Amino acid sequence: MKKVSILALSLLVACVACSSKAPAPSGSPTAVAPSADETPTATNPRTLIIGTWWTMAGSSRVTLKFGADGTLVATVGAQVTPYTYRWLDDGTIVVNDTTIENVVVAPDKLTITRGAEVSTYFPEATASP
Repeated sequence: MKKVSILALSLLVACVACSSKAPAPSGSPTAVAPSADETPTATNPRTLIIGTWWTMAGSSRVTLKFGADGTLVATVGAQVTPYTYRWLDDGTIVVNDTTIENVVVAPDKLTITRGAEVSTYFPEATASP
């Protein structure tokens, strides 16, 4: 658990470092909702990721809130940081047009991998400390 917490914190710190880039202007192609030819299903990662996910980084609760409009809000304790994200494919997102993250989304778990770092998040609806 300690390793996962450190990795989750590392992911957030990396995302905060990337936040110095200005967010994409309104109307830019950041939407993540399934395209017209995709059917939202219980296995479509672009649908499953929408909502709030949590993990613990040490004693701090970390949440990631993914919006269908390409918004991402990361919260660590009282610090709230907004981002944007877009899909490259069903297993890869780009955060703030700079950081590439590999994602595996299931109804009960979100796994984010960047390099050797792996962070696991759980849906907000599940119990958290």
